[in-house]
Amino acid sequence: MKEDAFFAMIFCLLRQHMYGEEEDQDVSREVGLDLSQPQSLDLDNVNKNNTEYSTKLQMKLEQVQQENTRLVKLLQETQSKLDQTQAQLSSLQQSSSPSLPNNQKPQQQQQPSTSHKGTWKMDSDSIEFLQLDEILKENLRSEKKKRLMEVQTQMKFILDSDDVHDSFGEWDCCGQTDYYAHGCSG
Repeated sequence: MKEDAFFAMIFCLLRQHMYGEEEDQDVSREVGLDLSQPQSLDLDNVNKNNTEYSTKLQMKLEQVQQENTRLVKLLQETQSKLDQTQAQLSSLQQSSSPSLPNNQKPQQQQQPSTSHKGTWKMDSDSIEFLQLDEILKENLRSEKKKRLMEVQTQMKFILDSDDVHDSFGEWDCCGQTDYYAHGCSG
C-alpha cells in the first residue's frame, strides 16, 4: 500500500469513527483503495520513501548552505567596494573644496595625512584673522562665500572639460538640469 493511500484510509476511518459517517467512496476511489478489503502497510515502501525524502532534504540543505556561502562572500566583496568608494569620495571632497584655503581647517578637526617632525607655523595673515572678534570673522566668512558664488556664477560659461557631462543644460524630455539625473523613461 502506498503511503498516501494509507493516510487517506486513516482519514476515512477517523471520519467514520468521529462523525459516524459512512465510508466515503469518493475518497477511497480517488486514492485507489478498496476499503471493503483489509489493507496492509508496505513498510519497505514507506522506508524507501522516507530515505528518498531525507536524501532530497539533505541535498536541498547543501544547496542552501552553498548559496548562503556565496551570498556571504558577495556581501563581503560589496562591503569592501563600498568602503573603497567612500574613501575615494571622502578624498575627492577634501581635495575639491574650493571655499577653504590650504591652511584653514574645515569644521571637523582633521590630522595631517602624513606625520611631520616639526610643528605647523601659521602665516601672519592667519594669525591676524584668528585674533579678530567672532562676529567679524563670521561676517568675513559669509562675505567670502558670497563673493566666491558671484565669481562662480560669472565664470559659469568656462567648462571644466570638453566632456558633455561637464556642460550646463537640461534634458528636453523631463527638464532635469543635471546630466546624471535619474532618467524619466524606465
